[in-house]
Amino acid sequence: MSFKELNLKHSYSSERDDLLNDFYIPILQEARFYRRITGFFSSSSFYLAAKGLSKFIINEGKMQFIINVQLSPEDYKQISIGTNQPEKLIEKLFIKELEDLMENDTAKVLGYLIANNYLEIKVGYIKNQVNQIDILHQKVGILEDIDKNIVTFSGSNNESAYGWKYNSEKFKVFYSWEKGIEAYLQQDLNDFKELWENTSPKTAVISFPQAVKDKLIKIRAKNKNELKEILNKLNKDKVKNENLQPKISWKHQFEAKSKFLKKNKGILEMATGTGKTRTAIGILKTLYENDKIDGAIISTFGNDLLDQWYNELLEHAADFTIYRYYHKYNELSDFFINPNKSILIVSWQNLNNSLVNKACVISKLFIIDEIHGFGSKGLREKLKDKLKCLKYTLGLSATPERDYDEKGNQFIEEEIGPTIFRYGLSDAIKEGILCSFDYIPLEYYFSVEDKKKIKNAYSKYSSNKKKGMNEKAAKKQLYLDLSNVRKLSKTKLPNFEKFIKNNYLKKCIIFVGTKKYGKLVQDILIHKDIAYHTYYGEDDAKNLEEFANNKFDLLITCQKLSQGIDIKSIENIILFSASRSKLETIQRIGRCLRTDPNNLNKQATVIDFILSKEYQKSYEDHEDSDYIREKWLTKISKIRR
Repeated sequence: MSFKELNLKHSYSSERDDLLNDFYIPILQEARFYRRITGFFSSSSFYLAAKGLSKFIINEGKMQFIINVQLSPEDYKQISIGTNQPEKLIEKLFIKELEDLMENDTAKVLGYLIANNYLEIKVGYIKNQVNQIDILHQKVGILEDIDKNIVTFSGSNNESAYGWKYNSEKFKVFYSWEKGIEAYLQQDLNDFKELWENTSPKTAVISFPQAVKDKLIKIRAKNKNELKEILNKLNKDKVKNENLQPKISWKHQFEAKSKFLKKNKGILEMATGTGKTRTAIGILKTLYENDKIDGAIISTFGNDLLDQWYNELLEHAADFTIYRYYHKYNELSDFFINPNKSILIVSWQNLNNSLVNKACVISKLFIIDEIHGFGSKGLREKLKDKLKCLKYTLGLSATPERDYDEKGNQFIEEEIGPTIFRYGLSDAIKEGILCSFDYIPLEYYFSVEDKKKIKNAYSKYSSNKKKGMNEKAAKKQLYLDLSNVRKLSKTKLPNFEKFIKNNYLKKCIIFVGTKKYGKLVQDILIHKDIAYHTYYGEDDAKNLEEFANNKFDLLITCQKLSQGIDIKSIENIILFSASRSKLETIQRIGRCLRTDPNNLNKQATVIDFILSKEYQKSYEDHEDSDYIREKWLTKISKIRR
């Protein structure tokens, strides 16, 4: 079949068209040549287009892709003074970016296409980036069929799953057999040729790094039969997902966005996994498109979460130049030199008066993620009354209020704004945005050692009051000491060992109070047939990355992983350590409630340790915290979509 028989339209929009099934797959099935310029490339497009790609390969089709790479100001500095070559810098970048890809089926397809000359990739970057804001941002596709008919398309979509299926995208289409459009068609052909042959005056185009090609070729599908099996599997998975995927309405994100655009200041309280980050990026883009801002400053804590923001922005805000000011990155001066259409990701530690004062002069949206932590004493002292000059301030959190901290809550509301939108766990589970879960409480009791610690806590409480400590502060310290006794009680361990089964330990996170307690849990796991590692911060960063890539089954961690990290495959959470604060519990169980596109029937499990009834209320003069948590989680666990 030729392109002429496909009934193609001149314009496609994801608002009314299925870009994948109305255009991409049908035309790929009939193509013999596919040339593509794309700002962002992901092998996820091969997963979605597996049906069309199978026939494309049978037809001996050839692909030529030119993809973008964004070099940092430091990279350009190294190039300019001759300490490094663009090819080496780009090779290093791609090797790092492709590490997560190496084990999956689409990587095997990508490796096969490259190894057998079905796909040739080149990389484009701006030669002389004076302002460090320019990137190769063209998005053009050129396809040719067996009869030499040519179709070109150009618009907003990248070569990725988001570009073809999930984002709001639009593109125009031109056909060679239609009169009057020859000039448009020829211009697309000329532009591609100029870039491919590296004769463009502004953009340099080099071959895809050999070291990266070698890595992909090494894990490629070994022959056409294996490739066919993989593509059939990918296609079946895609069809299955399309058939099973619930028709989820993400209207809450539009409502949240609308509320903020009316208020300009405020907090979005949205349950973990319901799209806080994407909603914030949508707000950023809308404000920029309406000439209200020229970019944003995004601040939170923890390198993992800051890196996650960076990766999200690379994919969903690629039009902007993204600077980093945290950990080993110090691009603050570059950000202020080139503020237009730029975003700065900055850690809370690096926020200061000078930065905020400069931000008030330029037009920026100020986004604080995990806003509940922003009310700490240190940040209050450093930033009080400093953020009020900002016109747009947006706070994000699943649980924005700080427990037992009126001053912190007041600071957040005065500097950022009040909570203007709420979308909680119950709402998200009912609407299928989050998955439902089973709740399993396991009892424990106080040992002789625990009782001694509790007695000491009350003695300390009495002593503090006698020394003049006010009642509120003394009570707060008492509750902290009692909570630590609960979190670190060793009587949980025998019941855990007796109850736990391997199926609960797969795709699982165990939260413990301390590394020392985690070692006691490890002593039990040694006798189980389960692969596990620990994650207690930066030293174990590689373990977190490998866990996210399903390299092992179980992760033992503490508070470091309670917030922000998005790993959709997690199914089970075990809470050795649980706070009386709902904030921490919501963050922790939220790790397993995200829906998984590879497991649409996902049902999560939360295993919790609850103090035996005979001990509840015996040692505290307020309602037992374990009882409150058990009652609350039992209620939520009964919610189904």
